[in-house]
Amino acid sequence: MTLELSADGIKIFYPKDGGDVVLLRGEKLWIPADPNQALVGIPGNSLSYHRSPEILDKLFFVGFPGKQRDAAAYDLPIIRSCVIASLPGIDYSEEERTIGSANTCLVEGLSFGGSSGSPVFKDFEGTLELFGIMSGHFKGEIWGESHAGLSYLTKATSIRQIIEANKLY
Repeated sequence: MTLELSADGIKIFYPKDGGDVVLLRGEKLWIPADPNQALVGIPGNSLSYHRSPEILDKLFFVGFPGKQRDAAAYDLPIIRSCVIASLPGIDYSEEERTIGSANTCLVEGLSFGGSSGSPVFKDFEGTLELFGIMSGHFKGEIWGESHAGLSYLTKATSIRQIIEANKLY
C-alpha cells in the first residue's frame, strides 16, 4: 500500500543537530483518495514530557515491516514495544560512532526494515508523548547477521528544535 500525499507550497525543514528527521509543511494538504487511509497529526503538546524519560521506561512504536512476511495479503501496521536502554539525556551517537544520526537514544527492542521512520511513543497516565522516531538497529561483525535486540531512535528534541528554530508553532 502506498500513501500519496499531495500538497501545495511544500517546505522541508531539517534540524541543525544532524538528527535523522525532517518536518514537512504545506500550505494545503489533500485527504488521501483511498477511504482506508487517513492523515494523522500529532498535537504539539505531545512533544513535551510530563516526566523526564528514564532508563527502563517502556515505549512502543508502530511500523510497516511488510517485507518481513512472505506473501502478506496486507501491509498492516505492526506495534512493537521497547525499553529505554541508554541514558536519555545523552546523545548515544556520541558513544557509538556507527550511528548515522545525531541526538539518539538506545532502546532494547526489535526494529527492522519498515520500522525506520516509525513514531516512538511513551504512555504517561493515558497521554501519548512522542519520544522519538525509530532510526535503525545494530547488526554486523559483533552480532553476526542476527539482530542484536538493540535499536536506536532520533529523540523528539530534534523535532522540537525544528519547530522552535522556524517558529512553526
